[in-house]
Parts: sequence; structure tokens; C-alpha cells
Amino acid sequence: MKDNRTFLAIVVSLVVMFLYFQLIAPMIVPKAPPQPPKQTTPKEEPKHTCPVCCGDKYVVPEETDTPPGAGTTDTTPPQTGGGNGTAGGGSTTVTSEPESEFKHPDVEAQRFTLESDTLRAVVTNVGAAVESVYLKKFRSSRGEPELQLLQPLHETWRPFMVKDPDARDTADSAAWQVEPGHTGKMVSFTYTAPDGLKYTKTLEVSDKPYLMRMELSIDNLSPRAIDRQLQICTTAGIDVETEDTPSIRGLLARRDDNGLWRLDQELMLEKAAEKPSFDINGPKMWTGADNKYFAVVFVAENQNQAVRFGSVSFESFDVNEKTAAPGSADAPKVRNILTLVRTGMMRVAKTGDRITFNCPMFIGPKEEELLTGYSDVGLDRLLDYGTFEFISKILLAVLGVFFAMVKNYGVAIVLLTILIKLILFPLTKRGQ
Repeated sequence: MKDNRTFLAIVVSLVVMFLYFQLIAPMIVPKAPPQPPKQTTPKEEPKHTCPVCCGDKYVVPEETDTPPGAGTTDTTPPQTGGGNGTAGGGSTTVTSEPESEFKHPDVEAQRFTLESDTLRAVVTNVGAAVESVYLKKFRSSRGEPELQLLQPLHETWRPFMVKDPDARDTADSAAWQVEPGHTGKMVSFTYTAPDGLKYTKTLEVSDKPYLMRMELSIDNLSPRAIDRQLQICTTAGIDVETEDTPSIRGLLARRDDNGLWRLDQELMLEKAAEKPSFDINGPKMWTGADNKYFAVVFVAENQNQAVRFGSVSFESFDVNEKTAAPGSADAPKVRNILTLVRTGMMRVAKTGDRITFNCPMFIGPKEEELLTGYSDVGLDRLLDYGTFEFISKILLAVLGVFFAMVKNYGVAIVLLTILIKLILFPLTKRGQ
């Protein structure tokens, strides 16, 4: 009789929790703040070709007013590169340092908000990089209406930031010029290096779920050939959704000569502390980081012979108090991971020559149905069910049903645990 009452109490509790999350919780969950209206005027229709975006087209409107999200940042003030420009004077003699002919103008730091149905990204013209990315369909464990998967955790690096390892320019710290025609989904920036290389970077949120895109073009404004090697930041920390920092991994996957993708490296934070670097062989690879439920993956494909990705490096770092997420009482002890891609040496031969490469980035949940849609670039390799794959897929499907109800993985796991307890209750009772 006592066992029957216990079983009935568990069933009633489960029903009450289900009704609460279905009927009451939606009425008390705070809504996301409304976004300011976008003022755009159609101007022209550029095109781009991307192996993941599948040839999206977008209309670039003419800039009419201050963009949503624009404003002064607290980051490093804009700088002009080089420091070896001509100091004035009336002489017309050509100097021995032609890079003095080129100077990046002083630009005010600004922020912009880009949105799709699944992502809200805050980007800045300081380094032309991503500051934060929010997943609009997920709530955080801290009760926020959107999950901030990418945050400004590292002191200097931001996703999509590019840097010359030989420090011949300040593209990573200067405020880039904002090109006219930015929209609620796309913004372009330009930076002129002291030696005459002009960088044009476009950041865009795609219509495909949980996808951003970076297109980087390098033009030569000088009359001589210029060689350049770049570092590109792919991940500068990922949200610790469960405060279980060892679950964070650095990832590297490559496609072999047979066209099959393989996950070459899965580095935990302890291994990343050794700052390992791996050479890249083959035309296609992706790298990034993940935790138990979400992943950030930068897809690097060699579009032409001029662009070669040479190596990937990993490094763990401490999240300090200035960059710690709100509510993290022990933030100085939290560790995270930084991943960088280094290109091979690129030569921009003469005036008018251009090098362009296009790199998508997946920022989203590790859901089987979603990742299967990106199997052409090997993102389905993020899922590893282990020996009991059949059972794991059933449990994940049930977990997905609970998550659809409560929009919180922590609560969904609790409900799944209760369900398993109910299923095993007869066996447990019989074994007593």
C-alpha cells in the first residue's frame, strides 16, 4: 500500500510539473526586449557564393541613419598603423619607405546588431570582429531569455578578428571604417595597412539556422608585390552553460582524400594549456570549440591557390573579472579556450590584385537533425553516441521533447531522470 502511494505521488508530481511549464511558466517568463525598427532603402543587389550559404542573395540598402546598436565601445581606442608615415614638408622626392603613403584614418568605435531567426550577433568595427552572439531560441541557465553562447571573454581576441603575426599593421586593434549600405543582417568594414594592403571584411548572419559568414578581401594599393600571413580568431571562449569547465573541448576536423570527414583533435583544457599547434594538410577543415550541448565551428575552405590555411593552434586562458559573465562568483578561476587559424604566406602581386576567401561559422546546438543538414562540411562528426548508440538516440529524442516544453536543458534533464525512474520503478520494487 505504501509503495502504491509513493508511485501515485511521483505520477501526480510529474503531471503538476508538466501543467506548470505548459500553462503557467510561459506567462511569467520575461520577454526579450523589442528591437528598434530598421530604416533601409534598397540600393543594389550584390551576390556572393558560399559553400555553406548556398549562394544567398541580399539587397544592400543605402545607409539612412545611425544603425541600430551603434555606439562608442570601451575597447582599445582606434589606432593608425605603422607610425612611419611622412611627417609633412614640401618635398616630392619618393622616400625609401613607400608604406608612408598609406594611412588608415581615425575612426570612432561603433557596434552593430545583426539578426536572423536563430541568432542575434553584436559586432564591432574595432578589429571588425564579433563581440557577442545570442541564441534566440534558448534560455540560459541564469534565467536570461536568450543564451549568450559567445561573450567577450578574452582580453584581446574576438571571433573573426585578423592579425598580422609580424605586427606590420594594427588590423586587430584599430577601428575599421564602416562601409555604407549595412543592413540588419550584414555590415562591411575596411582597413588600410601602412604598406598599402587594403582589407575589406563583411560579417553577415545567414538565413540558414545558426550560421554566420565572414568574407575577407585583400587588395594591393601599392605598385609592388606584398607578402602577408594572417592569424584568424575562430573561437575566443564559449559559454560555460553548466559551470563544468572540463566539458569544453578544442576541435579540429579535416576531410581526407576520399572525401570523408574525420575528427582529428579533441583537446580538453588541460591539453590546450600546452598551446599545441597542428599543421593542416588538405583543402578543407574546420576548427572551433564545444561544450556538452553547443558548438562554435569555423569552416575554412581553400577557395583558390592564393589562399592556403597552414596551421591551427589552441590555448586555454583564465577568464578574468573584467570579462567575466554576470553572476559568476568565482569567475577568476574559470578557464576557457582560444583557437586560432594561421594562413600560409599569401602574395598580392601588384596594384589591382585581390585575394578573397569566404569562411562560414556555425554557432548553435548539437542537435542531430540540425547537424545532419551540415553534413557536407562534416559537422555531423560533432555527435558521438558511443557503444550504446541506439539507446542514446532514444534518450536524446525524449530529452528534446522535454526541452521543447521548458526551453531549459537543466530542467529537461530533471524531467528525463524522473521518467527513467518511473520506468524502472517496477524492477526496483521487485528487486527489494
